[in-house]
Amino acid sequence: NRINKIKFTEYFDNRSDRQVVVFNKTSYDALSTNNVLANNNNVTVYPNPATDKLNFEFDEATKNVSFSIADLSGKTIISSSLINSSSIDISGLNIGMYLLNVATDNGTKTVKFIKQ
Repeated sequence: NRINKIKFTEYFDNRSDRQVVVFNKTSYDALSTNNVLANNNNVTVYPNPATDKLNFEFDEATKNVSFSIADLSGKTIISSSLINSSSIDISGLNIGMYLLNVATDNGTKTVKFIKQ
């Protein structure tokens, strides 16, 4: 997704006694959280917003699940694997919005979630 930002700058040119308006256009890519899981395998993450833990549900038996949690600046806060568990403890996170990246044998999925 491309985002276009247009900035208008207006000033008065004393030399020509005219009002001048300058348009500046800036384009950039929006942060994407598209689901990119192959073979239609979906990961469900709940609850959202969450307070103490995030739960995972997988469509079928999924092995080798790893995850990372990053703040909105992209800094990784937590990175680990799910071993004999279907939830992760987020009680130590500060209140705010985070990006959860879940990777399985079938692909990856990034989800925004709110920690309350």
